[in-house]
Amino acid sequence: INMSHMDYAISTLFRNILSANIRQYELLINIYDINDRLVQTVYNGVSEAGSYSIKWNASQQASGFYLLKISICENQQIRKLTFMK
Repeated sequence: INMSHMDYAISTLFRNILSANIRQYELLINIYDINDRLVQTVYNGVSEAGSYSIKWNASQQASGFYLLKISICENQQIRKLTFMK
């Protein structure tokens, strides 16, 4: 799953954080199953301001609904994903 389409959602929700003069920020991207169990940490680290494309290798996952949780500077966004093989 290519998550680059989440750029708009991330920049919209975190506009104040990302548009401030912050050059680095803590970024955490997790995938959870529909029962809120952690499936995979996609990214956990400090990022420089800029645009990125992140891919989740879901080849070992079953088709179904998943939750994408993105945390930036203690702010969180949750999106529902539908994964079909």
